[in-house]
Amino acid sequence: MAEQAAHNPPTAFDFGPFRYDPVRRELRDGRGAVRVGSRALQLLAVLLQRPGELHSRDELVARVWPQTVVEETSLRVHMSALRRALGDGQDGARYITNVPGRGYTFVGDVRASQPEAAADPPPRTEPVGRLPPRLTQLIGRAADIARIRELLSSERLVSIVGAGGIGKTTVALDVAEQHTLLYGQEPFFVDLSTLADPAQVTTEVSHACGLDVARGDALSALESALHDQQVLIVLDNCEHVIDAVAALVSQLLRGCTRLSILATSREPLEVEAEWVFRLPPLGMPAPTEALDVDALLRYPAIQLFVTRARAASNAFKLTAANAAAVRQLCESLGGLPLAIELAAARMNSLGAAGLLQRLESALELLTRGRRLAMSRHQTLHAVLNWSYELLTEAEQCVLQRLSVFRSSFELDSALAVAASDDLPGPRVIESVLGLCGKSLLVPEAGSDGAPRYRLLYVTRLFAERMLASRPECLAVQRRHAVWVLHSTLAMKTVRQPLARQHRGQALASTVTELRAALAWTLLEENDLLLGIETVVESMHHWNVVGLVEEYRSYVVAAVDKAPRVDLEGKQLSVRLQVVQAYLAGQSLADSESYRRADAIDRSLVDHFESPADKIDALFGLCGSTFVRGDFRNTLSCAEEIRALAQGELQPLSIALGERFSVMALHELGRHDEAEPLAHRVMQFNADGLEPRFQTPIPYRVSMGLRLARIHWLRGEFRQAWALVQDILPRDDDAHVYTLCHPLAFTAVPIAIWKGDVPAAARWNQELLRHAVRGNVPYWRSFGEVYACLLDGRPLLPGSHEAHLVAQNIALMDVCSALQLVAPDPVTLQRVRQGDVGWCAPEVLRLAALAGFDPQDETSRLRCLAGLREALAVSETQHARFWSLRIAVSLWEVAGPGSADRAASRDLLHSLLDAIDDGSTQPDLQQARRLLGRDAATMQP
Repeated sequence: MAEQAAHNPPTAFDFGPFRYDPVRRELRDGRGAVRVGSRALQLLAVLLQRPGELHSRDELVARVWPQTVVEETSLRVHMSALRRALGDGQDGARYITNVPGRGYTFVGDVRASQPEAAADPPPRTEPVGRLPPRLTQLIGRAADIARIRELLSSERLVSIVGAGGIGKTTVALDVAEQHTLLYGQEPFFVDLSTLADPAQVTTEVSHACGLDVARGDALSALESALHDQQVLIVLDNCEHVIDAVAALVSQLLRGCTRLSILATSREPLEVEAEWVFRLPPLGMPAPTEALDVDALLRYPAIQLFVTRARAASNAFKLTAANAAAVRQLCESLGGLPLAIELAAARMNSLGAAGLLQRLESALELLTRGRRLAMSRHQTLHAVLNWSYELLTEAEQCVLQRLSVFRSSFELDSALAVAASDDLPGPRVIESVLGLCGKSLLVPEAGSDGAPRYRLLYVTRLFAERMLASRPECLAVQRRHAVWVLHSTLAMKTVRQPLARQHRGQALASTVTELRAALAWTLLEENDLLLGIETVVESMHHWNVVGLVEEYRSYVVAAVDKAPRVDLEGKQLSVRLQVVQAYLAGQSLADSESYRRADAIDRSLVDHFESPADKIDALFGLCGSTFVRGDFRNTLSCAEEIRALAQGELQPLSIALGERFSVMALHELGRHDEAEPLAHRVMQFNADGLEPRFQTPIPYRVSMGLRLARIHWLRGEFRQAWALVQDILPRDDDAHVYTLCHPLAFTAVPIAIWKGDVPAAARWNQELLRHAVRGNVPYWRSFGEVYACLLDGRPLLPGSHEAHLVAQNIALMDVCSALQLVAPDPVTLQRVRQGDVGWCAPEVLRLAALAGFDPQDETSRLRCLAGLREALAVSETQHARFWSLRIAVSLWEVAGPGSADRAASRDLLHSLLDAIDDGSTQPDLQQARRLLGRDAATMQP
């Protein structure tokens, strides 16, 4: 057989599932043409002419690269590409063996056959650069392909540029296929990925175009052949031979006026007339967008994952149970098609949740690519390593150092972390721009229009691993942690409305970096002092974005570890106490932060010298005393703030002093004092305040919700209801406190008092949704207890809801005014001690009715005395709503025909004349029934 093959060159060769046709210069298997480079195909032709015999390196080079000096690595690269195309070594198949130091032998079983009849030979050989067949459906690229085709219709050179694995080749092939259908002429396709020697670029392109350039000048022959042809050449994978490709393309475009070129590369060619199309990742939903399964499937990244997962396992289906994990997985993989395909291939063994849990090991986990794919596309690590090896030493170093960033960053931030004595700023800037050009850094516009940069998740993982092996790793991480602290301090000086900060990209990025810095400094204990300082200085940032519960965990860790860095007597220790006091202001009584702040008192203020720092400490104490129900102490701290807020600090008298005064006065039942202050605070403009003195809840809302309660208690029902409607937020992206506070403190209770149970239930559902989404146990406790009351379930001792009430003084006070049962002993004691006032009339009324026996005259007299006490309190507060309830109770308790019944009737008439708005409010209806009034005759 070997002899016959050697003496009959035109013979076709069959081996395994393959047939090589020397006339057509084509390798095929049962599925059609096999994609293989022209040099690899020539090597196969030489080996098949004498199967079983050893072919030396020199012989192979002389036959395939005549009159050309070629490095041995070029031969190895192309031979490896050939073996991959043949599946050599897979499933027991063996075709080519290497005899080290000597050469190569074709060892497969070769059968000779007659080739297909060939037409008269053309003036040049059949082109080998045919488009490889596409085996899978292209997903989510219709718009990109349309734009590239539009560019090719008017421009002669279009480069598709993007990160490795983003799908450049796939998109280019689709564009080329559509070009074939449109013009009836198949483009020439040149795969440069296996080319190791840049000097061979021109020869490789010539072979793909069907030119025999064994002798002579390849460039001249190529220019001559393409001079007057209207043809498209697709140059795939240009990045590793970019300079040679750029030179060739520039020459061809000048000499061949009808030629068009479509290139794919990880960086632009940077030649004249080039139009760069940066291929984006596959589309994904915004992180905050709430979507069901059907809506998710409209996004290309999700579509690709589901399609490939189904190919790996028939049983896979996107469901409500796994949708969140699949979505997060695609987001974490940055919409990178190759990464998504590799992940989907693992679904059968790990599932979406298992993949997500192991995402930090993505470089090791996502390795099972297609067997016949290029080796650099079979694993994520291979894709990234290919790009990494093409970087300069400085670019490699900068990429490693930038891996400490967890979000997007500005150029100044990159300089702060990546610059060093051995890598000065200008070289860092040059490297950052170079990494952008090579698609390893993603440039994007910040919310303020300033350019920012980020690494895709998988790129960061790769660079992070490279950095971890270098001695400078700890120094780079510390520079990052110091930069985070300095950035935090800088942002504390920005005086802009907190609502705008809440939506700022820079602030969101800072929080992401804070997590990384605190993990390294505090949790991993690489620099405890730096970590504790960062915790103290970053309180405002966590508060602004509504991540107070996460911040609590860092504060607890800082307090626990503070003794190990000797903070005794240092200002940082005192400021850590201020942070604890502030956090206690939104805590349940059984929380760690609440207990730790219990011992912090007014003496904390004396540790500070400046009035501003004293006010800051008092601010924290106002919050902690308020949540404990110590409203008189809150009022005392607020009054001290008003006394300290002089000169340039005077605005704090309103922003903090008067605001907390309103809150405390209302809770104490001193509504007439609270109301004018509330109106004054509502008009205050907080734009010029330091961030540490700002609040996440707009003054219009925080004061409006208390004014609504005051109006309701006075019997000004319509005004109260209108104010409730006005203060409820319409923006679901508002701060979690802005969403929860008016619902919990005002909207739901007033709706219950109004008798509008559907509105109360609807608003309580909103409250629970916001509290759960924002992970705020304090506000969630209100929603869970309200849900119990709205369902008609009592707060049974020992129940979950009863436990929540016991841990939340404010909730306990509200519940005492919502339940028509004997008040909680704790609340009753607080009322009698004067610790709480706004609900005092109702608590005293319910206490008086508790145990009332209508058959026992002594019980009746005791009850009437208690009701008169409640009435006196309500009248002092001008709380006619409570007075109405008390008057009804007096009517019901007093005997028929008694003086007490007559007095209660007169009181009811007086109250109805003053507050009856003709509505169906339950207390008004009951009073009308007692007096025989018809609601239809009431004046609105």
